[in-house]
Amino acid sequence: MSGFDRKKACLILQAVLCVWVAVLLSAAAVRIYREGSARKTEHPLESVYTPENAAEALGRVSPVFFASLGVTAAGLLLGLRDDGAVRPVRDPAAERDLLLSRLSGTGEALRRERRIQRRIRLGGWTAFGLCLLPVLLYCLRREHFPEAGLEAMIASLALRTFPWILAGLLILAGAALAERRSILREIDAAKAQLKAEKGARKEAAGEPSRRPVNAARVILLLLAVLLIILGTVNGSLKDVLLKAINICTECVGLG
Repeated sequence: MSGFDRKKACLILQAVLCVWVAVLLSAAAVRIYREGSARKTEHPLESVYTPENAAEALGRVSPVFFASLGVTAAGLLLGLRDDGAVRPVRDPAAERDLLLSRLSGTGEALRRERRIQRRIRLGGWTAFGLCLLPVLLYCLRREHFPEAGLEAMIASLALRTFPWILAGLLILAGAALAERRSILREIDAAKAQLKAEKGARKEAAGEPSRRPVNAARVILLLLAVLLIILGTVNGSLKDVLLKAINICTECVGLG
């Protein structure tokens, strides 16, 4: 097994054991409460939670817990770490703001995505507030919090409020994911607009500079042709050619 496969297998095993420990602890807490409630119905003076029940539940969970602890210690000793954990988390909002600061204006696509993001935020927080309304109404009623029967009161509170809280949190998470996708689309639109603006600036800056360069080339070409013609007419070109031939002949003879 290669080093990468060993590291990946160790990390997966550690995650599975951690989840298993959490599930066993949750199941043990539910089992202790159900058995204690049934026992208290028959014997009202007894408590639902006892040290014996807790010790028995921990004894059942301890093998998996120590196995998870051993895998974690082995990973630390062998230096097995998740490489993705040290990578910086991408912040689409900061990337979007940086791109927008380089733009000369806001296009229609950018404004449309901003409107979508505002609607997503408003809808998510409104739905979250509506989910918390039943929780608030339940907590405001005094009869839901009797002085006796603490365990039953806590169980009823969790049963009536936790589903609403969980639903509200899930709605906020979904709204955050939808807003993130909208921001990513806005980033793509901002990159396209920035590219178009750069191309327009290059064209605007390049057109005036080409005309003087082209004109200078034409002038130099005409001047060179004129000098060649004048040299030919005056005989200077012929003299230069004869001198060059004589020099080359002497060099060949001396060589």
